Amino acid sequence: MIRLHMITKRWFDKIAWIKSFKLGDLVLMWDKAREGKGEHTKFDKLWLGPFQIAEFVGPNSFKLEQLIGELLPLPINGKHLKHYFHA
Repeated sequence: MIRLHMITKRWFDKIAWIKSFKLGDLVLMWDKAREGKGEHTKFDKLWLGPFQIAEFVGPNSFKLEQLIGELLPLPINGKHLKHYFHA
């Protein structure tokens, strides 16, 4: 059983992708609730934000805060975030 666990972990680690964010980085968050077919139209925005990285919760989990200083209640996985670059 342990061997199967190690094979699964090696496979997951190979495809897992940890993005690098720093405290204070501006990010956009994927709107998971509206990603399904029929939930949005062609020109709707599916990225919410910008938000600021306020705290590290785990290796790829982050607490976000709005630019007005209000913290979001739940931590967000890094796979749902991307860097925000403003002009």
